Amino acid sequence: MSRKGQVRLKDIAQEANVSVATVSRYLSGTLIRQESAKSIEKVLRKKDWAGYSTAHLRQTKDIDTRTIGLIVPDIEHNYFATIAAGAMEVARSHGYMIVVASASRSRTDERQLLGQMSHLHLEGLLYVPVASWEGANPPELDLFKDIPTVVVARRNVLPGKPHVYTDNITGGYVATRYMLSLGRKNIGFIIGVWEFPFGGMDIVELVKDPATLGGFASLDRFRGYLKALAEFKIPYDPLLVAIAPWSFEGGKMAAAELIGKAPAIDGIIATSDTMASGVLDTYKTHGFSVPRDISVMSWDNSELARFTDPQLTSVEQPSRRMGESSVDVLNRMIKHENVQDIVFDVTIVPRGSTSIRK
Repeated sequence: MSRKGQVRLKDIAQEANVSVATVSRYLSGTLIRQESAKSIEKVLRKKDWAGYSTAHLRQTKDIDTRTIGLIVPDIEHNYFATIAAGAMEVARSHGYMIVVASASRSRTDERQLLGQMSHLHLEGLLYVPVASWEGANPPELDLFKDIPTVVVARRNVLPGKPHVYTDNITGGYVATRYMLSLGRKNIGFIIGVWEFPFGGMDIVELVKDPATLGGFASLDRFRGYLKALAEFKIPYDPLLVAIAPWSFEGGKMAAAELIGKAPAIDGIIATSDTMASGVLDTYKTHGFSVPRDISVMSWDNSELARFTDPQLTSVEQPSRRMGESSVDVLNRMIKHENVQDIVFDVTIVPRGSTSIRK
């Protein structure tokens, strides 16, 4: 109870052991899980809160705004910032406001943010997970079981929930085929991660693990890389693969590793433009000519791809459209309409960082 004796949503939620958003949805007449509804009804029938009608409680909601939550791994990353921009634009057209939270690339921070957002009166949640080797989804997602939720930029993460994502396996496949069409045969691949994998598991074995299916965009791209190599009957060489953080420094680190262990490499696919800019810097510093000696291909087709020297050939994925579509899907869920996954294709934007091998 508040100091004025007014019943608040969070009072009911605490007593019923559900989220504030679940109470709000119950009071607005939205269908929620039966066990949650029974818990709320039991609380409302308690003697201390007798006389507070549903209408009165609706008028005293803690937040009275149509709000959508959006959690991303890193809002400073161009890819996620563009998703957020697309989502916010369409949200406004539907009459929603979006609360954006960045997990700072940390599963621990992501869990904390999920807990904090569960106390808001959200109409729905857009969730871009932090890829983590922990495997299991954060338990805090259970707080949103009664709230429409859309998974964005990942696939096969939350069973029964719609996903809006890019076909990264096909993306990795067409990117590798493009490099092969240029006569590049010793193609390196840099897998971007937020955190390094536990132990020393072979990366090929790692991508066979069901726990990694869909949660790691770069591993899906790597699956496509392996598929293209197999199709062209090119043996997989683990010395051509590096794992690095999604950053300029990560790209530099991966390039230095590949220079040391794979001197015959003639092409590299990096899984972000930022990483690829670090690759360019390191190879040029070591006296390599790009693209004559080595072709470099990146991902995202961000503004950065046009400002490097040479400009980066990049795989473009429609990140803004993913943000826009995710809100459309969520809005349909809120209206109790049927929804399905939305999968986008990628395109290759050729620039000066790749060329036919002479």
